[in-house]
Amino acid sequence: FPTRRSSDLKERAARADRDAAARKKKSDVRVVTRAHYRDDSEGMYDPAAREHIWTVPAAVAATGATAATQITTGGYAEQAPIWSADGSQIYFVSDRVYEPYYERGSANLYAVPSAGGAVKTVLDIDGPIGRVAPSPDGKAFAFIGGINANPEPSYAETDLLVFRGGKTENLTAAYDGDVGNTTLGDLRSPRGNGPPPPPLWTPDGGALVVATSERGRSNLVRFDLASGKRQPLTTGDQAVLSYSATPDTARIALTIEDGTHVAELYVLDTASGRLARLTRENDTQLD
Repeated sequence: FPTRRSSDLKERAARADRDAAARKKKSDVRVVTRAHYRDDSEGMYDPAAREHIWTVPAAVAATGATAATQITTGGYAEQAPIWSADGSQIYFVSDRVYEPYYERGSANLYAVPSAGGAVKTVLDIDGPIGRVAPSPDGKAFAFIGGINANPEPSYAETDLLVFRGGKTENLTAAYDGDVGNTTLGDLRSPRGNGPPPPPLWTPDGGALVVATSERGRSNLVRFDLASGKRQPLTTGDQAVLSYSATPDTARIALTIEDGTHVAELYVLDTASGRLARLTRENDTQLD
């Protein structure tokens, strides 16, 4: 009897250990409670995961991984972070709706201290806000988006808007085209098409440079804030994919593709309009 009792106790202890290990093991069963639970090229979403704002030191660690600091938390995703001029704040765009695919676009602009803290609303409009760019003096924001129209149209163009002095102005309301690069291509990264860059401010805050799309083409255009006048900076049967400028916007680096060429790097002199190609990474393959 003593031997048998000892054997039973050992078996019960082993079974308890196995049960505890099984409970700790993460189940591979997914309980879907949202209509939008997966996406092309991304697969199944993790219902507990959200995109949050993090910061990392610009200096690379001599050894090991560079430490990252999480700035935002919560049940909503944040996107498109951008620093304030003095580095004290980080602006970001977020749609604070549990299931936003049931609603019309209405992402807002928020700010959080760069060291972490309370999130405050900077701009809330009835419409989507994206690709935000603070003005050089920090008193205005340019963004790509729009004001929701009623009744809801079958298609709404993306516009260039400026928020200043407590008011939001649509600079491209009369422009029959889309602001931002809305052309598509399977050769682009990541996964065929990345988000367009935010608008570029001129140093005096008097104009904005942004890509627009019309008739299957995408080129850079300069918009004057006072008059609304448009000045094309690039032209042709091509698509400007990405761009950034020197602080005085005298030169703009940009990537351009066309119907028979994969994107390459160029530099544009804005005063003369001269466009110089810097790279020929794909000539060998195309030949």
